Amino acid sequence: FIEGAISTSTNYSWNKTAIVLFSVDFGPPSLNITDPTSGTVNADFSLAGNAIDALGVIDIKYSLTGESTSLTDIDIFDGDQTSVAISETVDISTLVTGEYILQVVATDQGNYSVTQQIPITIDKTNPTINILQPANSGPALNGANVSVTGEAFDNRLVGAVFLWHGLVAAGDPALPSRTSPGVYDAGGYTQLGGTSLWNTTIDTTAITLTGVDEYRIRVVAIDNIGNVGVPYEHLAQIDQTSDRPTVDFSNISTDPGTPSRLGTGARI
Repeated sequence: FIEGAISTSTNYSWNKTAIVLFSVDFGPPSLNITDPTSGTVNADFSLAGNAIDALGVIDIKYSLTGESTSLTDIDIFDGDQTSVAISETVDISTLVTGEYILQVVATDQGNYSVTQQIPITIDKTNPTINILQPANSGPALNGANVSVTGEAFDNRLVGAVFLWHGLVAAGDPALPSRTSPGVYDAGGYTQLGGTSLWNTTIDTTAITLTGVDEYRIRVVAIDNIGNVGVPYEHLAQIDQTSDRPTVDFSNISTDPGTPSRLGTGARI
């Protein structure tokens, strides 16, 4: 700018010139969080997106706030860039099951800030499962169609139920897992059709006879986001022989050496 004055008494004039540098900040940076969009998690998750400002983004932080546990003001970026890519892993190991708000704040050179909030549910609760039939250590089992029924529970939603049966000495089968929403790897188990209430039949005829509690029926549940419950089992005995029906003949010989002679119309 220029300042000046003229003195009428001395006819003296002067001027002064100064240069002032300044910038114009038209507002806060733009912030776009692309992942997560919302939903339920049971493990560490990715936080992704970007922040842009013509004069420079100088700070990005996030918080994850719940009713009883929280993460507060975790630094993502501290510097000076016009465009910042956000790529962070949110560690939820210290957080408990519950509803949370994920908040990301980006600040520019002019100390203007923008905030984006996303609702997140953390679910670390494992489902539980129970066998209703057959009874644990109950009567010996046999046949190709032994009925097995049970129920499973979860604080949100049971995703799938799995069953394995075999000798106790065979060891534990590999646990199932969720590979993607609604899709499961059964591991060493067989996935059943039901969830909260389930039933199936098992074929025990591959085993002729076991001792008491040497056979077991083992089940496990997974919830809809992949939490795997603790396997539950009932012990049993397999006996394909002792309770089979027998036939006795009262009026013919059962001795191969002295066969009975039967005529037309004979009754046995």
